[in-house]
Amino acid sequence: MPMSHVRALSLASCLVHAGCCEQSRENAEAFLRDPANQRCEVDADCVAVSTRCNELEGSLCHRVAMSREAASSSEWAEIERELGACQVGKCTTCAAALEPACNAGLCSRP
Repeated sequence: MPMSHVRALSLASCLVHAGCCEQSRENAEAFLRDPANQRCEVDADCVAVSTRCNELEGSLCHRVAMSREAASSSEWAEIERELGACQVGKCTTCAAALEPACNAGLCSRP
């Protein structure tokens, strides 16, 4: 069985247990706390990404700042898929804009 199918079955199995989504949020927050995923030299190295309607530490309107490189990584793509599977109902977006900036070599929201 291809790994993507195994991962999908594992995620589906996980979602029937209440702690799965909490674990997905913890994984996302750990990824975001890792300085390697926040490194930048200029503001353009930073992007705002969706938390798929999950409130994470440091999020603003379901968006967080991270390095462009980390945002395009397969690890973040997997975390984002898991967060999306945990989304319950429809979330609303707010009007606040998250314009990430490079501060002292790390992406953050201003």
